[in-house]
Amino acid sequence: NTNFEVPPGHADWKVGAAKTFDRDTTILALWPHGHSRTASATYRAFYPNGTSELLLEVPNYDHRWEEVYTYRVPKVVPAGTRVEVIYRYDNSPARGGRKGFDAAQPVIFGARAADEMMLGYISYGQPVDGPPPTNRGKGSVDAVDQDRPDRFTASRRKAIAPGTGGSGITSAPLQPLV
Repeated sequence: NTNFEVPPGHADWKVGAAKTFDRDTTILALWPHGHSRTASATYRAFYPNGTSELLLEVPNYDHRWEEVYTYRVPKVVPAGTRVEVIYRYDNSPARGGRKGFDAAQPVIFGARAADEMMLGYISYGQPVDGPPPTNRGKGSVDAVDQDRPDRFTASRRKAIAPGTGGSGITSAPLQPLV
């Protein structure tokens, strides 16, 4: 989402983005990216059958230690699944004092460190021919949260350029929630 503004002094401002998969998809990794005011990032899948699932929660986001959260066993989602990413921003004077920014000013999306970002990357693969790989019968590889960190491997990596994941693999930012 590149079209937002966090108001001055606001300690809990939400911004969202989403991607709906038009065919069965294998999610390989999740990568939240923001700057100094980003306080948390949450990825949630909404399935065509009406259920939802927490995919990733980063409750204390810190841009100085960004992680790419790679599934140990890739996550297969059916066609019609919508993945929503919600970021919470803290533009309060208290956070500004700790992080070195002026909370009396609004902040918009931008590349400078003084700006903010809301890039909720999803690395995924969609097969060109035939059905996607499945994890059926091999146990659940669903919600990943602080109670189940064994489902992800986290590694420090440099930025993943959109579309550079190789044949059938995409790493792209999500569309703004409307």
